[in-house]
Amino acid sequence: MHINKKNKKLILIITALILACLLIKYFSTAILFFAHIIDACYALILGAVFAYILNIVMKKYEKIYFPKSTKRIVIKTKRSVCIVLSIFTVLAIIIGIIIIVIPEIYKCFELLSNAVPRAIDTVKAWINTNISSDFIKDNVNSFDFSLKSLEPALLGFFKINSSQILDSVISVTSSIVGTIADIIIALVFSIYILYNKEKLAKQFIKITKAYGKQEKNKKLLNYLKIADKTFSSFISGQCIEAIILGCLCFVGMIIFRFPYSGVTAAVVGLTALIPIVGAFIGAIVGAFLIFTVSPVKAVMFIIFLIVLQQCEEAFIYPKVVGKSIGLPGMWVLAGITVGGGLFGIVGMLIGVPAVATLYKILQKSVDARIKEKKIVKALETNKELGDTIIIKKQDIND
Repeated sequence: MHINKKNKKLILIITALILACLLIKYFSTAILFFAHIIDACYALILGAVFAYILNIVMKKYEKIYFPKSTKRIVIKTKRSVCIVLSIFTVLAIIIGIIIIVIPEIYKCFELLSNAVPRAIDTVKAWINTNISSDFIKDNVNSFDFSLKSLEPALLGFFKINSSQILDSVISVTSSIVGTIADIIIALVFSIYILYNKEKLAKQFIKITKAYGKQEKNKKLLNYLKIADKTFSSFISGQCIEAIILGCLCFVGMIIFRFPYSGVTAAVVGLTALIPIVGAFIGAIVGAFLIFTVSPVKAVMFIIFLIVLQQCEEAFIYPKVVGKSIGLPGMWVLAGITVGGGLFGIVGMLIGVPAVATLYKILQKSVDARIKEKKIVKALETNKELGDTIIIKKQDIND
């Protein structure tokens, strides 16, 4: 039986309404169902993310790796060599950050463990000198904050909660093993994607041609190109900008002789990946670390970082990231807020390019509709006047 377009549209609307009602009624079950699907596909989703990030680096290497060579061995090994180089590059950056940060964090905790008891002794001495109340003095003097004083309490806690602690250790260990397994599967999957990316792209286009209309397929591919350009420009630009800012921060801290220059510069560089909010996070962490050594230097560091970030926003950011995002500050903040609320730190990172993509798509759509309305209006005006239809290009683009 042939179904005309009107009936087909009505059936689709009714089906959509039924599905919406079922989703509302069984919302919690639907959420659990989708959560299970995402959990099952987590390694593959992570692999796709790895592939996208590695592809940005790989494309750079493919431009360098004998671009004009016609030798068979070069052409055959080009993709494999560039994939390996991109993986090693990303791993080298991660390992480098870990090597810099972990020893400095250990030193910081060691300093805090020594500084806190000294600070308590100073407070006790001040109270004993300036406070006349014997009750306050007795209570303050009886307070003992040291690792030795905490040992009995810690031992008692471990004895009482030994079974729960064992269960927690087993749970954490299994979680770590599962995460490592997911990362390995994701890395292997990302290599498959990178090695066959042209073939996968052709298959995707073939599917869209088979099941979609030509006009809609063209729009979809255009939207995907906008998203790809925005995300890749944002990721590469933010990473380069974060490395530059981290290096400048490190050099500046060495010149001004601020303590914890390595870990602070690493934190400032990492948090710079998050627009707007990252600057505050880096400043707070760095100031806290320096404050454990010298409160005056902590204030000087905040002033130094504010000046550095202003210079970076004025001179470095426009050159490195440029207008690839093309998003007003209000929408940047909105992207960070919504993304962070939904997906935490990861949401903050992807929130800005996601909103920028939607902003560009909407902007193009609005411009196209305005041009279309101007053309129709010009046609109607010319028709009413009975004159020859002439539409000037500058009139349409105004």
